[in-house]
Amino acid sequence: MITKIVPDRNNCHRFFWISGPPQVGQILLFIYGLGWLLYAVIRVFHRSNFLPFLRINLDRNLINYPIINTPIVVQHQFGIMNNTMRVYHRYLGFFLSGIMAMYALSGIVLIFRDTDFLKRETEVERQLPANLPGEEIGRSLRLKEFKIEKTEGDLVYFREGTYNQSTGQAKFKAKQLPYVLDKMTKLHKANTNQPLFFLNIFFGAGLLFFVLSAFWMFLPNTDIFRKGVFFAVGGLVLTLILILL
Repeated sequence: MITKIVPDRNNCHRFFWISGPPQVGQILLFIYGLGWLLYAVIRVFHRSNFLPFLRINLDRNLINYPIINTPIVVQHQFGIMNNTMRVYHRYLGFFLSGIMAMYALSGIVLIFRDTDFLKRETEVERQLPANLPGEEIGRSLRLKEFKIEKTEGDLVYFREGTYNQSTGQAKFKAKQLPYVLDKMTKLHKANTNQPLFFLNIFFGAGLLFFVLSAFWMFLPNTDIFRKGVFFAVGGLVLTLILILL
């Protein structure tokens, strides 16, 4: 058994957001700032003379991926766009590789969140406001199917433990994941009450960029691009089928 004291985190966002939960403008401003920061880092690394292996030869790429029956100026414009998307796609992929691995692992673990897979039983003590009604106790402790069994004096008994109405102290048993997996799954499920939800937004925006930039990885009139479009359509159809099942 492991005993730990957990503070009430219902209002934990207040230390980060002085005026309450974040607004849409704050979210967009954060994404805009992160985007410019990442852009600056990519530009520095890509153009740095100290890292010549990161540089791209535009002429070489134009030769490898020619556009048949297309004016030279248009070829050059396609080549610039193609190379730019490749640079951003590559460096953003390297930057998000650790985050993607974390989300992949935590996503697999969350599939089994309704079971006891990898979980261990712990004794938890949590300080809550005094004299909470029954439904508020279960909501504050985040216990599913919470039900009060009996009340004796100031002690409220429920299946997992007890709650003292006079002191607000709750003692109960909970099954939790190991520390690292628990932190990863909480980050995966972070909402606007937790400052780290910005990472989820940034990660989602990064994945959306991967989707769009993939169509600029190769020039349009090449065979590999046409095959890629067929695979993309197939994946889209499969996604729609899974959604409608």
